[in-house]
Amino acid sequence: MLRPSTTMHFDQSFQVNIMERKNYKLLEQIVRNKIPCLFISPHFDDAALSCGGLISYLSDKTKVVVVNVFTEANEPPYTLSTKVFLGRCGYKNAKKLFEQRKLEDSLSFKNLKVQIINLGFVDALWRKDANVGLLIKFLGRFIPEIIHVYKTGRLHVLKGKVSEKDDQIMLQIKKRISDIVRGENAVLFLPLSIGNHVDHVIVKDVCSQLNLTKVFWLDYPYSLKSKVTNGFWDKYKFNTLSFNENQDDRMKLIKGYKTQISGLFPGGNIKLVPEKYFWKV
Repeated sequence: MLRPSTTMHFDQSFQVNIMERKNYKLLEQIVRNKIPCLFISPHFDDAALSCGGLISYLSDKTKVVVVNVFTEANEPPYTLSTKVFLGRCGYKNAKKLFEQRKLEDSLSFKNLKVQIINLGFVDALWRKDANVGLLIKFLGRFIPEIIHVYKTGRLHVLKGKVSEKDDQIMLQIKKRISDIVRGENAVLFLPLSIGNHVDHVIVKDVCSQLNLTKVFWLDYPYSLKSKVTNGFWDKYKFNTLSFNENQDDRMKLIKGYKTQISGLFPGGNIKLVPEKYFWKV
């Protein structure tokens, strides 16, 4: 079974030191050899948030594909956390929200030469336990939390601990992405899972097992608050890239996700920082 890696916690001083080095060699190789680039985005907005400038830069130079993994919600009953999330987005119906998010994603990238693939897996906040008994299923009508894999957002989804009940989903995601990249000498761009959202962790862990060049991105805006200190960095030496081109395009992409702005940026104040990328030496 695919199991999640250790939850990461960031140390700001280490982050600053590693960012001081710039390495454009891989980027030059991608452009020169027109190597396909796949950005594996946990949710509709993640690739644009963290990599919008690079996606814009590469889109007219090579094949660029954005693969959105968790793009669906489940039917009611909703947990308290899902109701809070829906309210923050200005919706009461999750299906309608995700239809709008899909539209936002499509419209945001419409002016770029980017292919979008939506895998259709259910977002962590809405994932239900398929193996509960009849009694629990009945009680779940009144206490929805007991039939969901992740009961709450803050205490479960954002803790970075992937449930064993997601093992099958992880295998399915690995197969779907493997099928997409089959025969391609592609570069995979994927999240470091800063912020410890389980969907980000799943994407990182699944894609890390694929036999392709992998470039990790620093999850924005979660990287503004989170810190990292564990052995993930000690195992490998990393090339790093601080990318600050095409940031106007990145801002336009981000502003296209109107349902998410208030939750991600209180007051609507979007403070961009350079995009950060890491790959093994």
